Amino acid sequence: MDAGTLELMEVIMSTTTTIQSSTLGVMPASATGSRRVLFACPDMHWPASALLRAGVLAEGLRDELFVLQVCAPPRTNWRQRHRPDPLFALRRVENLERTRGAAIARCATLLWPTVPDERILSSEGDFVDAVTQSAAERGVELIVLPPQCHDCGNTATRIVASARVPVLVARPGRSHNVVVAATNLADRRYPVLRQARSFGALLHADLLLVHNVVPSFVSLSPETAMLWLAGPPSLQAQLMQRRLAQAAEGLSRCVGTVVKTEPNTVHAILDAARQCDADLIVVGVTRSYSRWQRLWGHGVAARVTQEAQRSVLLFPVAPPSSESTAQAAA
Repeated sequence: MDAGTLELMEVIMSTTTTIQSSTLGVMPASATGSRRVLFACPDMHWPASALLRAGVLAEGLRDELFVLQVCAPPRTNWRQRHRPDPLFALRRVENLERTRGAAIARCATLLWPTVPDERILSSEGDFVDAVTQSAAERGVELIVLPPQCHDCGNTATRIVASARVPVLVARPGRSHNVVVAATNLADRRYPVLRQARSFGALLHADLLLVHNVVPSFVSLSPETAMLWLAGPPSLQAQLMQRRLAQAAEGLSRCVGTVVKTEPNTVHAILDAARQCDADLIVVGVTRSYSRWQRLWGHGVAARVTQEAQRSVLLFPVAPPSSESTAQAAA
């Protein structure tokens, strides 16, 4: 490789570093003392309603709105993987700048007041890794995603588990301003109810509490199933109904509690949200799942996010302490 080519590569790589520092720029929250909301999208086909909802939330929270556009890196052949290519580095720079320019133009069209150019960012690579890194660098308190992300349920739960920041999958608003809080009542701290109350107050929405008691089938015969459907609620369901009612007493604008006894908790939550045409479902994420567990459909939060027709808020929940678990069982 001659000296001219080496000099060209050094110039391009330094330009790449400069571009990435400006698009991914590290701006810790402590520098300004302000809070931040990050709207992250994997391509340019995200719906306008998702960005508008992120803007409304940022304005309601009095937070700064940042927009992150994550694009796939340019494709390489097997030769480029084994030796440096100055043209490949140049294509990366052009790809980042083109993506950021398109995001700036769309934000200027949709938002008023528009987002300053320095808050519109671009990155490349894995979507979850890019969003997690950007959220950590800026100290954001809420991440908003469009629902068009590939496998948005698992993507959202992975971001919650890695970034430890609430994630809102924003869909168009519904006719009734109701927030559904889906809780398993396993922790007397009631983290889901507290988070739902905070968002309900921000949205000036009513609150509906939902819990599902999965029935224990002795037999899978049709006769047993019909007896269960026709029989009275179980003692466990009655106990959960009382506990949920007690938890609702301290919540303002709580319009009711629903305890279901369905074998599928995901369907129970979605059915409750459909019946009241809720605008938002709030679900906690208590753990992260492996790739095989996600493949087999584990995780109520991920499946609710994937199948819901309304917005879903996921937030990290620390495992309950032994004291709170004992209180819940008492």
